[in-house]
This record gives sequence, structure tokens and C-alpha cells, in this order.
Amino acid sequence: MSNRARVSLSGKRCPAVKQAIGKSALEKKAFSRVFKNISYKEVEMTESATKTTEAKLANLMEDWKKLEDQTIAFSEELEKKSDNPFIKVIMEMVKHDSQKHKIMQQFVIDALTKKAVNLSPQELIPLADVLEKHIQAEARSMGMAHACSTESRNYFVDFIVSALTDDEIKHHNMLKTLDHIKSSVYPYGQTKPEHLTDAYR
Repeated sequence: MSNRARVSLSGKRCPAVKQAIGKSALEKKAFSRVFKNISYKEVEMTESATKTTEAKLANLMEDWKKLEDQTIAFSEELEKKSDNPFIKVIMEMVKHDSQKHKIMQQFVIDALTKKAVNLSPQELIPLADVLEKHIQAEARSMGMAHACSTESRNYFVDFIVSALTDDEIKHHNMLKTLDHIKSSVYPYGQTKPEHLTDAYR
């Protein structure tokens, strides 16, 4: 079977491909150059759009980070004006969350405006033992939080325990994400694609 016959079995051709078949070598070369130029233009447009989007996101994140300073200031002011322990602990929680948010927001800003962030599974292999112990500790903390929520009949205690439970679940999920990345590595530091490639050598 000729190459042309084989191609015809793969399905319908687009008009441009039909037009290219049967042309001279010079015409085919020119045809290929046109499509190559279009591809380059499309890539350039995509890269430009991506940079514009990332710059906009970085600016939004900067504005958001500035708002966190206001949140911290308001929390401190409310805490000073009240003697109620529940209000004070709520303001402390909000203040510390806002401080944490600023760290997270700065990470995003740096990732968008400075060096891109990469994480390879191999970087997590030396951390495997401690990571596993940390995951187990967070799991035990979730169990304790659940036990406390089951026993409590106090509204204010329930509120704090619920907030603690949410944090423990969030921490556990973060650590599991790192564990899932690590789990894509086979023994001896081979990633799954490398492992499969070696098997067929």
C-alpha cells in the first residue's frame, strides 16, 4: 500500500492538507513555511497573553496583600477595645491568619514575577520519613478534634473546636499533596516514565 493510500485510511483531510498533496517540492516547502510561521505567531501570542495575565494576577495579589495589613490592624484594635475572652481569641485567630496570608501571597507574587517554582519528586525522597510521621501526627490531631466535637455541648467551645478541625484537615491535605508527589517516584529515585522506559530496554 502506498503512503498516500495509508494516509487516506486515517480519516478525512482538512482542505489545506488536500491542497498540499500533489504539489511540487518547492510548493510544499513554501506551504510548510507558511504553517510554521503561523505556529510561531500563535506561540508568541500565547506567551504574550500569559505574561499579561500573570502581571495582572501579581498586581491583584499585591493589592490583596495590602488589605491584609488593614485586617491585622482592625483585629488588634478590636482586641484592645474588648475584655471578652471569646472576642480576643477570635481577633487573635484572624490576625494570625492574615499574617499567614501575607506569606502565601508573597510566594505567589514571587512565583509570578521572579524565578518559576519547580518541585521534583526526587526532592521529597530525603524527607519521606519525617513527612510520613507528620502525616500520622496530623491524622491523630484530626481524630482528637473529632472526639472533642463529639463531647462538647458548649457553643463557644464548639466554635473553636470547629475552627481547629478545619485547620487540621487543611494541614493533612497539604501534607498528603506532597506525599502524592513523592509517590510518583519508584525505588532508586526513578520516576514512573523512567521506570517504564528502563523495563523495555
